[in-house]
Amino acid sequence: MEDLIAFVQSCDGILGVDSGHIHLADNAKIPTLEVMVQRLARQWSGGFYGGYFSSLTMPLHWRKEEQKYLESFLQKARDLILFVKNHKEF
Repeated sequence: MEDLIAFVQSCDGILGVDSGHIHLADNAKIPTLEVMVQRLARQWSGGFYGGYFSSLTMPLHWRKEEQKYLESFLQKARDLILFVKNHKEF
């Protein structure tokens, strides 16, 4: 666990599915993009710790509109990258 925390804290931003590393990053106020299933978003979505947090919630049958969700994901990923770029201290 200590290695995972150290790794997450060394990152400029985190992008991933709803899992432990996403919650650690969110808690540490590391810019985060979380992809999660819609039915669990109310229960498990992050963003409560004051850092940059964005979430893409996916419905159960998202593949019916795969292009729409791909475009949404790419835009949110670009936003995350731009935020990190504009707020990175060198």
